[in-house]
Amino acid sequence: MLLETINLIIGKKTYPQKQINLNDIKNIELSYEPISMLWAQKGYKIKLLFHLNNQSIIPIYPSGHPIRNNDYEKLFVLLENKSIPIIDKHHLRNFLKTNPLAITNYIEKTK
Repeated sequence: MLLETINLIIGKKTYPQKQINLNDIKNIELSYEPISMLWAQKGYKIKLLFHLNNQSIIPIYPSGHPIRNNDYEKLFVLLENKSIPIIDKHHLRNFLKTNPLAITNYIEKTK
């Protein structure tokens, strides 16, 4: 989903389920949701909330797909270059450059 999102934003031809015009994006909120994993382990999935100018919100959960360490940052830089603010209340952005275990440990410590 993240790759599809990036392709949409940079204008690369894809066949997405939903298209978001850059001019329609008010801001993007970086967050997470708890999930249950195998053997009753706790985990978290990354959630991107696209807040649009028409007051609607489109959630995207890219964490279920293989993501290289800099993919999130490339997306955020691209959006910020288009004057779209990234809201990161949980200070997750730096941890997205690491691995899922580091993100989980960070969230657990800050809860």
